[in-house]
Amino acid sequence: MRPGTGNTTSPVDSTHDGGAAEHYAPKLVPAFTLLWCIEEPHRVGECALFHGSGRSFLGRSDDALDSASFVRVRPGAIERTGALAGTTLSRRQIQVDVSDDVVEIEKVGQLALHVNGKETKRARLAPGDVVSLHKHSGMLFSMRPASLPKLAGWQAGAFGEPDRFGIVGESPAIWELRERLAFVASFDEHVLVLGESGTGKELAARAIHILSHRARGPFVDRSAATLPRELVEAEVFGNRKDYPNPGMPESDGLVGAARSGTLFLDEIGEISQPMQAAFLRVFDPGASYQRLGDPKPRKADVRFVCATNRAPGELKHDFAARFEQRVELPPLDARREDIPLLARALLLEAAARSAAAASRFVRTVGRRQEANLDAGFVTHMVQRDYPANMRDLARVLRESMAASRDFVLRAPREPEPPQTQPAPQVDEAAVRDALGRQIGNVSRAADALGISRYQLIRLMKKYGLRDAV
Repeated sequence: MRPGTGNTTSPVDSTHDGGAAEHYAPKLVPAFTLLWCIEEPHRVGECALFHGSGRSFLGRSDDALDSASFVRVRPGAIERTGALAGTTLSRRQIQVDVSDDVVEIEKVGQLALHVNGKETKRARLAPGDVVSLHKHSGMLFSMRPASLPKLAGWQAGAFGEPDRFGIVGESPAIWELRERLAFVASFDEHVLVLGESGTGKELAARAIHILSHRARGPFVDRSAATLPRELVEAEVFGNRKDYPNPGMPESDGLVGAARSGTLFLDEIGEISQPMQAAFLRVFDPGASYQRLGDPKPRKADVRFVCATNRAPGELKHDFAARFEQRVELPPLDARREDIPLLARALLLEAAARSAAAASRFVRTVGRRQEANLDAGFVTHMVQRDYPANMRDLARVLRESMAASRDFVLRAPREPEPPQTQPAPQVDEAAVRDALGRQIGNVSRAADALGISRYQLIRLMKKYGLRDAV
């Protein structure tokens, strides 16, 4: 902020502390989240926030009132980490002008400025745009909350690292998920986990179990799609020896194996409604069941966590009604700023499993291991579509490792077109109609409109329809 101008844009106050939660408001502000930084890779995930209208600058200096500082935003706290370093970076590198919902940037320093891979001197930004400084750093532009509310019951790990449940990310969407997981874990009600394929349903289920009072009990997981229809009751409830068929071993079934703990059933939407009905007898508190061939009833003492990528309305009504707690997992589209952190975690995991295949793409900076990712590759990863979410991200990394001939992971030779091109002319009425017909399912609505899921999300933001689903 230049003295005397009345400009309200300034770095976040470094004295901000845990008291933020009491004053938390979900106001969205313009933000630049660091995706890659050659000299300071440990800072990926930090962001520069811009409050109110006015002019400020991104660059090497944060000692002036009009210089924006990078921060680490976590529940109940904002840690100021200062400006980026770099001998090639000008003290004032990018001029940022904010006016209402319009954000414009201009190159004023010596490094070349790129927006979505194309060199430019000035640009008006839209959420999802990637802003890069040549051979220095790259940032994702978005609108995000200025702060996050305090989160009880969750121990935050090191910034940017997997937490103790293996969940990776610093985006508002992933912190909202962590808050929801901690909340539902505090109850003993059955939980339905919803989300697209590859969004981490098993990680969420394990977190619920570990955070619950059943943590000392067993965690039993099974894909419901693999339950044989003709033996579903034996699989679920167990059987005595030689029943119902001679030679069958005695079994406690899934319910017995998970006694005093949690039974996680993935892909629950893939089983038939008659099979869903078989579970109803053990869903209610104090319910009893019998193993096949066993006349003695047993008390069911298990918490069910079931997961599906289908709409809840596709489940049997009285089956779905038993799940009083629900958790919806965000797709990668909703947390693109986490993609470089996820890629790093996957690459380090691959290097630990197979050093010969992946260790050459890992470098040590200080005491921390970092992924050696080409800047163009990061931009490609952040802007492409991921229909299968983490499965697609892992596939992209595997294919790139196989194709790369040096020590840096690079984008494929023929990458898919970035999903930053303007969407086809789809007006607000068409978007509303598609979302209504698909009962709020964004992926199906996008298919119906003939556009990508990411393009539809951007249109929803443009028309203010995010809260309509």
